[in-house]
Amino acid sequence: MRDLFEEIRDLYRWLVKFITNDLWHLDLDDFSKAKKRALRYLKVAIITIKKSGNDRLGLYAVSLSFFAAMSVVPFAAVALAVTGGIGFSQTLRELLYENFAGNQEVLNWILQFADNIIQSGQKDIFGVISALFFVWIVIWMILNIEKCFNEIWNVERGRSIAKRFLYYFGILVTAPFMILIFLSVYSVFTNQMKSILGMWHFEELGILMQWLLFFGIILLMFTAMYKYIPNVKVRFSAAFNAAVISATAFVIMQYLYMETQILVSRINAVYGAFAAVPLFLIWMNISWVIILIGAEISHAYQYAETPPSEMPKQIKQLYPDK
Repeated sequence: MRDLFEEIRDLYRWLVKFITNDLWHLDLDDFSKAKKRALRYLKVAIITIKKSGNDRLGLYAVSLSFFAAMSVVPFAAVALAVTGGIGFSQTLRELLYENFAGNQEVLNWILQFADNIIQSGQKDIFGVISALFFVWIVIWMILNIEKCFNEIWNVERGRSIAKRFLYYFGILVTAPFMILIFLSVYSVFTNQMKSILGMWHFEELGILMQWLLFFGIILLMFTAMYKYIPNVKVRFSAAFNAAVISATAFVIMQYLYMETQILVSRINAVYGAFAAVPLFLIWMNISWVIILIGAEISHAYQYAETPPSEMPKQIKQLYPDK
């Protein structure tokens, strides 16, 4: 029995030494592809866990949830105004109601206040000033998202004012149309799948295809976020690998969120209406946690194969010396 305890103790000491020191100084070229991949994933996991604690992701997530909650209505107003300029405002509304059928109470509230912002901006100078203030809230949210990503990547200098103006203006103009295109594609695809698979009584397969399409859209969006938001050159492989993990977690969380909403509404219709907003805020906070952890994972992938001697000073501090 004593020998067994000693073997367990020796194994524990070896494991701790391997994880805290030996792992970081191995030459991965000496291993097979499978072992090299396993060691790289282990390094990514350790870097992510260690750096996430140092970066206070929970605080970042709460902060971004607050700014996002403040920006939902102004962004909806911007989206309706931009798409309305070419006659697609009503189409966007219909697609939102069709694709977010489980969030009718929240959606009604958001669109009602968005319409009020648009109408006030068309009345007088004070309405224009208030509308510009709401646009600034959206820009402020984007600024804070960029700031959080840059802090995760240890970027000391952000983009210049000119670049920020171009990027943010481009986001405000193109984002509504990207949403319109994504919702249109998703709606057409799901309707076609329902009609085709429904003829063969494969409704469950149709639901699975809907979720796979949703996963693909989220995967593209997260990949773009992880690659282009930080003011540093991020490898596509690092952004994509992180997006796969975070998109999977986001889709699972979205499914649980929808099921929770349905359950609460069935239990009590009155309470379900009141619970819509708190559930939405909880969903938003968890969403930002997932997104920020994905940013940490992309950062870890970027430097997992880089020798410590070639890393930036802030990243090198995470690695133990020989």
